[in-house]
Amino acid sequence: MDSNDTQLYSEAEKIATGIIVYLLDIFMITGNVLVMVAFLNDRQLRVTRNYYIFNLALADLVIGLFVIPFYSSTIWRNDWVLSRPFCVIWITVNQTALVNSHAAIFLVTWDRYEYCNQYL
Repeated sequence: MDSNDTQLYSEAEKIATGIIVYLLDIFMITGNVLVMVAFLNDRQLRVTRNYYIFNLALADLVIGLFVIPFYSSTIWRNDWVLSRPFCVIWITVNQTALVNSHAAIFLVTWDRYEYCNQYL
C-alpha cells in the first residue's frame, strides 16, 4: 500500500488545521508572556496566591513554545521527522509541562476554595 493512501487528513484539512493551531499557539504564547510580565513588573501582584498563576503561565508557555509546534508538525507531516533522541526529549518536556500545568490548576483551585471558605 502506498504511504499516500494512509493519509489521515487531506491537504486542505492539514493547511486549515495548521493555520488555526499556529494562530492559537501564538495567542497562547503572547497571553502567557503578558501574564508573566505583569507579575514581574507589578510588585502588588507578587503575593503568594499569584505565584500559582505565574507557575501556570510558565508551564503553559513551555507547552506553547516546545510542545504544540512539534506536535502539530507531526500531525501535518503524518510522521515524526526529527531524531529519536529529540523525540524522547520532546516527550519528556511534554509530560513534565502538562503535569506541571495540571498541578498548577489544582493549586489555584484549592487556594481559591480555601480563600472563599474563610468568608463563608
